[in-house]
Amino acid sequence: MNDDTLFLEPRGIYDAAILRCVDGVLVYSADQIITLLIEHFRPYYDGDEETLEDQALNHFHFNIEPDHRGPFTPVYEWEIREDE
Repeated sequence: MNDDTLFLEPRGIYDAAILRCVDGVLVYSADQIITLLIEHFRPYYDGDEETLEDQALNHFHFNIEPDHRGPFTPVYEWEIREDE
């Protein structure tokens, strides 16, 4: 990491999803971010578990993933699943 490294905020939630840092760019687990979002949203949500997961995925795809703030913007890595 260096002084230009960008973190997802709030760090208290997202730091748990950091996999590694490559040349000052943080690599986050997209799967872990979805899990963290589900847990964060759960106390405020009355729907079923599948809809809660959809809400977390939508939040990630529309609010986190497209945010580009220059060359030190974090990147996201998805787990490869053999059943897909």
